[in-house]
Amino acid sequence: MRFLGSLEGGYTIPDVGRGAVAARLLFSIYEFEVRYSLYVEPRAAEISEVALGRWDFGIHLLEAPGGQVRVHGGFLHWGDAAGHSLGFSGGVGVESYPAEPFVFSLDAGGGSLGHAGILYARATAGVLVRNIEFQLGWDHVTLTTNDRSPWVHLTGPLAGVRFWL
Repeated sequence: MRFLGSLEGGYTIPDVGRGAVAARLLFSIYEFEVRYSLYVEPRAAEISEVALGRWDFGIHLLEAPGGQVRVHGGFLHWGDAAGHSLGFSGGVGVESYPAEPFVFSLDAGGGSLGHAGILYARATAGVLVRNIEFQLGWDHVTLTTNDRSPWVHLTGPLAGVRFWL
């Protein structure tokens, strides 16, 4: 069994900050991951906060010394001042190790969350120093609606560390 844990921060749209934490347990070709992002938007009289989480089970379709390809599916969780919503998600992830000490990661998917849809994608490039990966990348989440409301795009750069244990 291996463990990957990560901490990251960044911002989305001009005034919204984002922090995230993730934990991934790998069992041979199977894995379980929990990932939560907290979006914080300061407003004139208050601070608005939203938590978006994923609980995924995955299976590695390809495992090679140069990388892996996996599919995953599970549950989504949204929490804000108005309450909580649950939904389902699925996607694909790719890890590439082209040459030491570089790591490239891509994760993309979509799902449903209450009466909304969700699309997400993230890409990171990292440098692995012993068991710690220092990474830079981009995180994107789009919340869709089934009415005429505008879609919400939470997109922006990220910087983080990932621990390979």
